[in-house]
Amino acid sequence: NSDTPVSNFEEISFASDGHTEYILTTKSKIHDSKNRIMGVLGIGRDISDMKEKELQILKQKEELQTIFDTAKDGLAVIDLETNFLKVNKAYCDITGLSEEELLQTSCFALSANEDEERAHKILQVFMEKGTVDNFEKTCIANGKRISVELSASWMPNKTTILLGMKDISKNKLFEEQSKLASMGEMIGNIAHQWRQPLTVITTIASGIQVRNEFGQLEGYNLDGAMEDVMKQANYLSKTIDDFRNFIKDQHEERILSIKNTLEKTISILHSAMKNYNINLIVDLTDDIQIEGYENELMQSFINIINNSRDAVNDNVREDDDKLIFITTSREDNKLTVSIKDSGGGIPEEVIHKIFEPYFTTKHKSVGTGIGLSMTYKMVTGHHNATIEVFNEEYMYNNKHYTGACFEIVFEGK
Repeated sequence: NSDTPVSNFEEISFASDGHTEYILTTKSKIHDSKNRIMGVLGIGRDISDMKEKELQILKQKEELQTIFDTAKDGLAVIDLETNFLKVNKAYCDITGLSEEELLQTSCFALSANEDEERAHKILQVFMEKGTVDNFEKTCIANGKRISVELSASWMPNKTTILLGMKDISKNKLFEEQSKLASMGEMIGNIAHQWRQPLTVITTIASGIQVRNEFGQLEGYNLDGAMEDVMKQANYLSKTIDDFRNFIKDQHEERILSIKNTLEKTISILHSAMKNYNINLIVDLTDDIQIEGYENELMQSFINIINNSRDAVNDNVREDDDKLIFITTSREDNKLTVSIKDSGGGIPEEVIHKIFEPYFTTKHKSVGTGIGLSMTYKMVTGHHNATIEVFNEEYMYNNKHYTGACFEIVFEGK
């Protein structure tokens, strides 16, 4: 009954060819001189193109919402204080918290005590760079510790952040298994390294004791003997430092020399290789510096060299040459580390599986198949390098050999 015009009313009509048209109309009553309604005045505008775009946007929004809701990784929208504004089902499943519980807390509040400072620092990095990839931390929810990997990027409004989260607890357990296996290898290597220095110290101490019993210490170079003992003791102390550096957690990247890292690795393994009658042929002429974690690189090199050690021990006769070559070669800003043995190579039918978790060519009582898989992850994932393995036939000292060759390519800063 109102005489007010009806504005912005959408109507659907069908064109002569059958396609749908959207018309935006404004309608008002027409009165005669006696104020009687005699008709309706209508003005229409074809908004089909605009409506088509609107429907496309709505469809895309629904698709994005479906992707958000059903993604296997945890997804959340947080504000600049890391308070949760929106979470998907996977985020709830990973944390074990309901959507209501998450919306009442923050990402910071879920951080384990040891990771709180790092979490605040990474937010500062995000504010400067606008993105964060593969940040690992430990969350505590419902009294349970969860290892997660986080990535973050701005939402279009630049006032909220899209947070992606993966549960890497199983990966962390896998890494710990690898670390324990490597620690066992390290302890074995240290035992080999300590044998000779301890023999020297024992011999000197026994010699002094015998001379003292027979009253022959006068004229004996006691200072020289003590100096020899101190040298051996310092060497033992250095191996302890190497072991401590190897096992300690290292969260911060630093500038590393590949050559120095290889030299430390070879120093740890040299005595054990000598005990196995393995000849290490080393040429580390070329070098490059990268950002990385020295203990992880040492662990990776140890895993590969130990794999070569096992290959030559299992496949090379005692009267044949047991050889492991460790070389570096640089081209422009890339350094290739090559570790090659004389163990006959890896069977072609399994060589493509060599970096798969728990794959091993050894009997289960000898190897777990963890080492090379973790090496692949640490080299490619944490140091942005590439690694490949292939069999190679080569000549050395006019003799023909066949063995597996691992090549790691690092890119310098």
